[in-house]
Amino acid sequence: MRHSPRSLVAAACSALALLGCGVPQDPDFIAPDPSQQELRTSAADDLVTDSLPVSLRRQRPGLDTGRQPKTASAQYLVDTFQLSPEEADLRIAMQEQLNGLRGELLEVLGENFGGMWVDQANGGAVHVAFRGDRTADAKGTAARFVGSATVILDPVNYSLGELDATLEELSRRLQTPGWFQASVTAVQTDEPKNRVLVSVDPDGQRDGARSLVEVAKSLRHEFGALVEVIEGPRSELTACSSQSACGSPLRGGIRLTSASFLLQDLYGGWHSVSSTCTAGFTARSTDGTGWLLTAGHCSPMNVSWIHGQQGIGPVRQITTYDGTYGVDVERIRIDNRYWATGGWVYPGRKVKNVLGPSAVTPWTVLCKMGVSTGYGCGLAVSNNKTVTACDPRRYYIPGDPNNARCPLITLRVLEFSTRSASGDSGAPVYQEINGTYIYAAGTASGALSTHTTAARLGDIYASMPVRLELLP
Repeated sequence: MRHSPRSLVAAACSALALLGCGVPQDPDFIAPDPSQQELRTSAADDLVTDSLPVSLRRQRPGLDTGRQPKTASAQYLVDTFQLSPEEADLRIAMQEQLNGLRGELLEVLGENFGGMWVDQANGGAVHVAFRGDRTADAKGTAARFVGSATVILDPVNYSLGELDATLEELSRRLQTPGWFQASVTAVQTDEPKNRVLVSVDPDGQRDGARSLVEVAKSLRHEFGALVEVIEGPRSELTACSSQSACGSPLRGGIRLTSASFLLQDLYGGWHSVSSTCTAGFTARSTDGTGWLLTAGHCSPMNVSWIHGQQGIGPVRQITTYDGTYGVDVERIRIDNRYWATGGWVYPGRKVKNVLGPSAVTPWTVLCKMGVSTGYGCGLAVSNNKTVTACDPRRYYIPGDPNNARCPLITLRVLEFSTRSASGDSGAPVYQEINGTYIYAAGTASGALSTHTTAARLGDIYASMPVRLELLP
């Protein structure tokens, strides 16, 4: 999301599953019994009633309450799923309970927990997936958190632990030149499908790229039905340009402009560039120093940042290239005493708490505040995804219009279905609790057509000795 004479433009995103491509089905795959695939509780059960509450009903024809939803998250549900404002507001309010349910299911079901997600398109039903004979445990645990909501119990073949372990293995290989690094664009868990999805660049423009069918055959031979290969674009770190002006206190979601710095291309040439990115969250280190987070690809070390006419301070840590997987984040030391801090996101939202990666339930609503595309919300597609992108340290590649020779980096991200564009890098990503309070989830990193990827807050915490500032 950096501004330069040569922007990295995100490719159009598709999710075409590999079906009918001549890849044999795994004979060891155990298809769930159709009669058990959806164990919807009866009307007499304590998990559902004949007349569902408004929080779980689709909008009825002619239902017009004459008021607007309380939050942009709720407005997203109204616009996307044609819900009433009341229903949308109640679904958003229920998300906080679902965060607790996910943690409790992990504790109760242990290695048999298969995942959990919300089917926003079908009444907001909560799906709980599990392996083995754990119906009673899954049902009882869900009942304590979701009350009268519809709960669908899904027996599955693979636990979430197995999915995550497979993702870790494939992510490790993704960093190995000569494997399928030139072909595979991303790896992610898909809890509703109970699969690990491997996205392959269908155009094969990278040097050494291999066909989608070839990748599929190889992975299916080794991992069986646990892995599914799909077509997908290469995730690019998008360039930046934006607007905004805002006084103290320092808030996430406002425009950041860097001092000029030099960037070297693959052929040894140097270029003077400047970045515009979005402020993420404010944080504190153990010694009390104030920091501002943004995307790690926005600038090199020691580059100073400003907002409007007020300086902020220099970059003192970047983790884009550190660790087993990259975490696309950097921290800017807040040196200017003009800036008060505390845990604010533009225009006046308060950071109440934080969400670790496992607390982001698939298909719940996440929002971001970027200086280019502004305020946008969408469904959490994946809370655990590994993507490859062109290394922004080698941004200029003369004579290579397809970036076929660009060095690659591997990033761990979450993904949700809202659009980002040039200027949104570093934007705060969060879950709304109401019109005032939010739970922080991460900072925006890249764009996949109509989707946004973000560095996960749990990974940021693991890579930096800082903690976000919270407001009561």
